[in-house]
Formats: sequence, C-alpha cells, structure tokens
Amino acid sequence: MSEVNTYNLNIHQGETWTMTLTVKDENETAKNLTGYTGKMQIRDKPGGTVFEELATSPGSGMTINGTFGEVELALSAAETAALKFRKAVYDIYIVSGAGTVTYLLKGDITLEARVTQ
Repeated sequence: MSEVNTYNLNIHQGETWTMTLTVKDENETAKNLTGYTGKMQIRDKPGGTVFEELATSPGSGMTINGTFGEVELALSAAETAALKFRKAVYDIYIVSGAGTVTYLLKGDITLEARVTQ
C-alpha cells in the first residue's frame, strides 16, 4: 500500500478555481495517462455528505491530458458560490484502462466565505 500525499486546499467562494497536477513516474518524468479516468469528491467527512464531485465525464470538472501526465481540476465561479461548508475533506484518484486505481492526493479544504456579493 502506498502513502497518499496530503495537500490542504483553500477555495474562495464565488471564484473560479482551477488546479493542475502533473503525475510523474519514478524517474520524475511525466507519466503517460492516456486512457485514464478519474474522480474527486469533496465531503463533510470520509463517507459523509458529498458537497461536490469532479470526474472525467464530459463537463464534470476533471480533464486528463494523457501524454503530458496532467490532471486538471476546475470549478466555475457559480459552483464555488454554491458551496456552503467551512471545512471539508477531499481525495483524488485516477484509474488506468486496465483498472489500476491510484490515489493522487487527499486533504482538508477550507472554503473562504465571500464578503462582496
């Protein structure tokens, strides 16, 4: 079992949020992720209420750029404006065409409440 990296996130309510991860192999070279799918969920606690889900389905907030080893995540300003939590947890995983699941990141998310409406 491999250790999943922990990275805590801050999201500002009402702001367009994006993040790009580059997956690298043991030689620190971008891993070819062609044929991979993935998912990210934001929940109140592990196994709890889902606040938001990103996936590689078209229009679902996650894009995998295979040959570059990149996983792009995005929430629109409207999506972050609709979030109502203060603190949450998340994790991100990808799945190869052969079915191998790799967890990329996990951590806490702090939602910075919008002041200006």
